[in-house]
This record gives sequence, structure tokens and C-alpha cells, in this order.
Amino acid sequence: NCTITDNSLSLLTNIHTLQLSYNCTITDNSLSLLTNIYTLELANNCTITDNSLSLLTNIYTLELANNCTITDNSLSLLTNIHTLQLSYNCTITDNSLSLLTNIHTLELSNNYTITDNSLSLLTNIHTL
Repeated sequence: NCTITDNSLSLLTNIHTLQLSYNCTITDNSLSLLTNIYTLELANNCTITDNSLSLLTNIYTLELANNCTITDNSLSLLTNIHTLQLSYNCTITDNSLSLLTNIHTLELSNNYTITDNSLSLLTNIHTL
């Protein structure tokens, strides 16, 4: 939905679940205010960057499929994340994933940047 903008989203500081896939109007300006968010979908979203995601350290579920703007810089800070979807993502590597040792569920379809090096460290993983 490209009619929802930062103006309204910035007021929803207690929002629990947010689906921003294919959204081209929401930016870091509003997302950075949602530090209590629990579930966030950013598939095919190119407007959200590490600047805001790095502030969401309490996030539980994150979907980053086909997202080219989120990198290891922010993901490495989300050490409490439970569920992570990284399908078709080429910017996340072993460098950050290896730090997410509490992760429970991980989706890596068509992701060629994650290797055995990081997966072998994720001993608490339940679903891959």
C-alpha cells in the first residue's frame, strides 16, 4: 500500500504487527519510532534501511525476503530475534547470522550468502 505514509505510521508507537511488503512510502523516519514492534514484514521493500532496523532490538519476527537495503550492520544487533525470513536476500551474510544464536526459525530459500560456517553455530535452531 503506497498511500500509507510516515505521517500516520509515526503515531502508531504501540503497534504489534506491521506488514510493509511492497511499500514504497514508509521510511526510516517513522519505523525508527516503533521500537516495541513484535512482527515486521519488509519483503520487497527498498525504503527501509539499517538506520531504523538497528533500533528494533526487541523484534521477534522479521521478514526480509528480496530486500536489498538491510545488511549485516543492523541484523547483527537483533540478537533476541526468534523468527527470520531471508529468502532471496543477498545482503545478509554469515557475519551477522552467526551472532543470532537464539534464533528458533530461519528461512533461507534462494539465499546463497549463508554457509555452513554460520549455521553450525545456531545450535538452538528448531526450524530451517
